[in-house]
Amino acid sequence: QCNRATANPPHTLPLHVAAVNANLPMVQLLVQFGADPLKPDYSAARCCAVDFGIVRGHLSVTCVLEEAALTAEDQSTTNLRA
Repeated sequence: QCNRATANPPHTLPLHVAAVNANLPMVQLLVQFGADPLKPDYSAARCCAVDFGIVRGHLSVTCVLEEAALTAEDQSTTNLRA
């Protein structure tokens, strides 16, 4: 569970940095190449890229990340059923 109050960007993955900085082209590129929008960071806060987009109020970035997260969850569910 993410503690958004203590989110600490220096302990993050490239996708998290792109989300924090509202770098939409980089977010899209990283997601396209398989970056996991739900993977938590390495800090005690345990936030994912979606959380960073929400905390910073970057709506377009958050939408891309949430869509990618839903797609990943759908694929995961499909693979479990197969």
